[in-house]
Amino acid sequence: NTEYQSLARGAVAAIKAVYGTTFNYGPICTTIYKTTGTSVDYAFDVTGADYSFTLELRDTGANGFVLPAGQILPSGVEAWAGVKYLLANMK
Repeated sequence: NTEYQSLARGAVAAIKAVYGTTFNYGPICTTIYKTTGTSVDYAFDVTGADYSFTLELRDTGANGFVLPAGQILPSGVEAWAGVKYLLANMK
């Protein structure tokens, strides 16, 4: 979907503008890993949401899902930049 790709591209750019952290974007199954029953599925199927996105944390695998304390605030700041972009540009 071109609207989703455009929104994701803009959110990734907004995140990168904060600290230079680079993220990939695209469908979960081809960008991260194959999965079912995720919060994206729930948002669409149960709540009827028009949009649903997944954002992974900035760690690249060294720490798993446990960010070092020094990365928690920067991760939140850049994630908020991406969310603000999405909220400002969703129809």
